[in-house]
Amino acid sequence: MQNRSLRRVTLLISLLCCSAVSVAQTIRLERAAIVDGTGFGQPMIAATLFKPYGWKETGGISWGREHACTRGWGVNWNAEAADGLRGIGILPQQGWEQSSEGRPTNFDCPLRQLNGVEDYLRALVQHGFPGAQVVNYRSRPDIAQATPTPPNETINNGFIRLNYRVEAGEIVFDASNDGNTLRTSLSTTVVITQTLTGGEGYGIGPPIQSFSFNATPTFAFYTPVNGFKPALYEGVRRSIMPDQNWLSRITQHGQRMNEIDRKGSWDRSQIGQKAHAQIVEMTHKAWQSNQRSSDSRAGDFINAIREVQNYNDTQAPGGQVELSNQYNHAWRLEDGSYALTDDPSFQPQQALGMSGQALSATP
Repeated sequence: MQNRSLRRVTLLISLLCCSAVSVAQTIRLERAAIVDGTGFGQPMIAATLFKPYGWKETGGISWGREHACTRGWGVNWNAEAADGLRGIGILPQQGWEQSSEGRPTNFDCPLRQLNGVEDYLRALVQHGFPGAQVVNYRSRPDIAQATPTPPNETINNGFIRLNYRVEAGEIVFDASNDGNTLRTSLSTTVVITQTLTGGEGYGIGPPIQSFSFNATPTFAFYTPVNGFKPALYEGVRRSIMPDQNWLSRITQHGQRMNEIDRKGSWDRSQIGQKAHAQIVEMTHKAWQSNQRSSDSRAGDFINAIREVQNYNDTQAPGGQVELSNQYNHAWRLEDGSYALTDDPSFQPQQALGMSGQALSATP
């Protein structure tokens, strides 16, 4: 099943100083799979990524009532070194709402006073790591710019107006773990939908304002403080790749949920007066537009952050291999692993003691 996705591959990333001849730091990676064990009647690979070689992985895609606000599913996966002091993980996506009426438009989603990605990340630290000390927070426009923004949509009669914006950020903090101080990074994206309903001319006073917040799964890594080197883990974050079969099934699931929601809104609208029914239908259209955005993020959170480059490799399936685009040169080594470098004079025999073949980028 999914032989290509499960194919064991090792990747040796060589991080070189621009003027250095020898390897300054290396990290060896192997391909791992994030598995949905129960979602569609049989285990399915949801995504693959490169993890540090030999790290033990646990978790995957889970389904349950706790994920009601995110269509019933969430990703919760991690891989950890044998010493327990270094690890990477992907934490579940979350959703929440705010409303001037004090109640959510989607009752599966909680009301929370978190106004964006920074508030959300600080809340994750506060509730998940009591006593942690925040080192810094920074905006990540590189991730935000790569995240597809849903198109603005206005209901034809202007009764409901929608506005979207995307925020991405990263927070770094120190926390104690069995007497060791570990430094952790959390980074994610939040898509914010503002909805304005009614207003002047509709006889209901000021417009009703609500916000829907959808945080994508959070990428995390942790190491001892003196070994905290974010550049080593950017390649891991960017290597995440969705499985197209699972992505198709999760999209179909979202569409079925939309149909159920649409029927429920219509049935409820028949109980009230005609004017109320019209408001319910218009509200549903706006909410459904936002849900289409939410469903697409099942894959967007992976696609948007990949930043990969195809290289011609006759020994790889299909004659190509996808590697990080953050380096200028790529080599395939004799043991089947890969070396990425910015050093134009890099020679694998001198640096790593093995022969290799330089790869050309696919146009």
